[in-house]
Parts: sequence; C-alpha cells; structure tokens
Amino acid sequence: MAVDARAEHAFTTGVGPTYFTAQEWAEVTAAVAPGALGLRSMHTRRTLKRLFAPMDDAGALLCLHRHTIYRVQGVVLHAMWTYGTAWGSWDPDTWLAVAGTEGISCRAAVLAIGIHFGGLTGADALTIERLEATTLARRLFGSEAVDREVERVRAYLRTVGYGVHSNYWVALMTAITRLLVHAGRAELEAITLDALAQAHAGSPPRSMRRRAYYRVAHALHGMGLLPHGLKRRVCQTTSLADVDPVWVYVPKDSTKAQLFEAKGNLQRMLAEIRLTDDERAAVIEGAHAVDNLLERLADVPTPAGPTPQQLAQSASFIPLATLSPADAGSPP
Repeated sequence: MAVDARAEHAFTTGVGPTYFTAQEWAEVTAAVAPGALGLRSMHTRRTLKRLFAPMDDAGALLCLHRHTIYRVQGVVLHAMWTYGTAWGSWDPDTWLAVAGTEGISCRAAVLAIGIHFGGLTGADALTIERLEATTLARRLFGSEAVDREVERVRAYLRTVGYGVHSNYWVALMTAITRLLVHAGRAELEAITLDALAQAHAGSPPRSMRRRAYYRVAHALHGMGLLPHGLKRRVCQTTSLADVDPVWVYVPKDSTKAQLFEAKGNLQRMLAEIRLTDDERAAVIEGAHAVDNLLERLADVPTPAGPTPQQLAQSASFIPLATLSPADAGSPP
C-alpha cells in the first residue's frame, strides 16, 4: 500500500496519484478517524498535498466552486481509506461506487473529476442511479456551452411548429445533456444516431423522455446533423382491444363514440401528464361523469332501433372486425 517516494515515476499514470507513501497513508487513516478534523486540518492538507493538488487544478479548469472542490476531496479522502488505494488508480466501477455514496451532495462534481482524469467515461457516468445529467454536463462543459447547444435544438423545433411547454422542455434538456455527456463534447455534431437510438430504446415506453429523444433525432436530422431520424415503431394492435362490447357496434362519428373517446383521453391525461392535486381531482371527476353518461346511453336506442346493449347481446350481429375477406364478399 505504501510506496517509497523515489519510485513515484514508475507508478504514475499521468491521471493522478496511484500510491501512498507511508506518511500519507498514516495521515489518511488519522484524518478519517471518528472525531478527526479531516481536511479541515491544515496539517492534513499539507501532508496530503501531493494527493489533492491535481484535484485543485482540475476543479479550477472545470470552474467548480472552491466549496464544491472541498466536498469532493472529503468524499475522495474517505473512499481512499475504504478501498485502500489512491484515487488515480481507481477503475470506472470504483468511481461509480464513490459517486453513488448515499447522502453526498456533490455526485455530479465527483463524476466530473473522474471523467476529467480519465478514470471513467461519460457513458459510464450515465449508468449511475439518481444522476442529474444536466448538472453533470454543466460541470464538464460549462453552463454557457450546454445552454447554447440546447437552444440550437429548441430554436429548430420552434420553427417547425413545436410550442413551449415547461415539462416538455425539461425532458428535452435532460435528453440533450445526456447525449452530450455520452459524446464527451458539448457539440450537437458529436451526437451519433446509434447513441440516440440506444437512449430512445432504453427509455420507458410512452414516457416524456422517450418522446424527447425522438424529437431530438427529428431536430438533428432537420438541421442536417444526422442522415435520418428515428423510425417510428409499428405496434401490432387490435382495434377492439379493451373496448367494452356494448360500444363495438356504435358508429365512430356518433355522440356516444365521441364520449368513449373523451373517456380515453382523460385516462391518458392521468397517466402521462404531471397534474396538481386539484387538476387530478377535476380530471377524475370528469371521467366519472363520462362513465355515468355512457351507462345511461347504453339503453338508448340507436337510429336503427336496437340499443347498444341489445346489439352486443345479439347472436346474429357480427362485428366487421371478425369477418374474413370471403365472408365480406371481397377477393382474398
């Protein structure tokens, strides 16, 4: 664990300290002891200067606040004692474990330092849970560069008719910053179609994030940065799936069918849109009102005479969806 200082050149990889001297390891052990001052002790900082000076320089290059650098160094100090190795020798799994420590407030800054020194890549960092990708991108590239690239996409989407929606823009920014972190550069030109496709496929179905990736691909294609956008996935569906048999025979353009469609829209609103408690209560109340109206209309005669309920129970009435081409009188 401890290495003679004269052997430093043989153990240095150029990314950070990869060993402890006997004096440094003793100081690390003393600094993390219960009740110790840690890096608040000037003696500890002087003794461990070789270990933390590269982080001071990197923090300045990344424009991290001094207090943020101090917190990162405190997390790294305890992790070095836990793993028994200097931070310059950590592999991606170790950096991710350190950044994922419960309760730390500088997760993005720890990852930014690790990426800066080559301990892990942006793609590695994106695998961590509870990651604020936008914060990480700002740590790596600076807020001005990130905002510039996001605005390029937003400006294009506005020109093709996309409106302004607060929740949508948050999802869009998160998608773009994750792609920039993965690419390792704050330039839309660095984003690849493969990375976009993987991010889109890895997002939950029907989620705001998944739609944001699709629209980013659409924008980058329109801006001439990608050969094509993401292809729409064709889903095999049954037109009568989840439809109450009572309403299978109701004409699509009828008032009853429009009420059924309204009920579906309300259900989708509850599932897909972030609502306040009052808004959610109003939507639920509206859905109940539509349900009650549909129940009453089930016994109201259609223009042909029978009610929807009677049509659903009639053995002689066959839905068009169940007819074969031969039964319908058309060629196979």
